[in-house]
Amino acid sequence: MKRYYVSIPVDYVEGYIRSGHFEGYVNANNEEELKLKLQIHPVENYLDFYVDNFQVESIGELREDEIEIEEMPDGKN
Repeated sequence: MKRYYVSIPVDYVEGYIRSGHFEGYVNANNEEELKLKLQIHPVENYLDFYVDNFQVESIGELREDEIEIEEMPDGKN
């Protein structure tokens, strides 16, 4: 099974911040399986949302056309 690093920006974050993103590592056999996992299940099941020391009340739509995927070499994270 391959491991992928995924980062997906969002349209907005409600509160005192203007940006944020989901990121983390997802195990999948290939990129097609990875994308299917992210479409079928909530992204929050796999990825963490990062902001700078603020409380988030709501998160905008994912910008799936800007998804970043990087296959990780064996033994990395």
